[in-house]
Amino acid sequence: MVQTIARGTALSVAALAILSSAAVSASARAGVAVNAAPQVVPAVQQWTGGVGLLRLGPDTKIVLDPAGGR
Repeated sequence: MVQTIARGTALSVAALAILSSAAVSASARAGVAVNAAPQVVPAVQQWTGGVGLLRLGPDTKIVLDPAGGR
């Protein structure tokens, strides 16, 4: 079973994606590795950084598995 995220939450995720890409651009200008592996727990096992864009449109849906826990 899947659950669709509320539109307000989806907009928050979109805002976070935009801010994250701005931070990556600022890091690149500061001489930090471009698109380095994210610092998350648990750690990412493999990472190949690249260049690109994430665009969320009006019909974009972010779906979660409610059994995934919180």
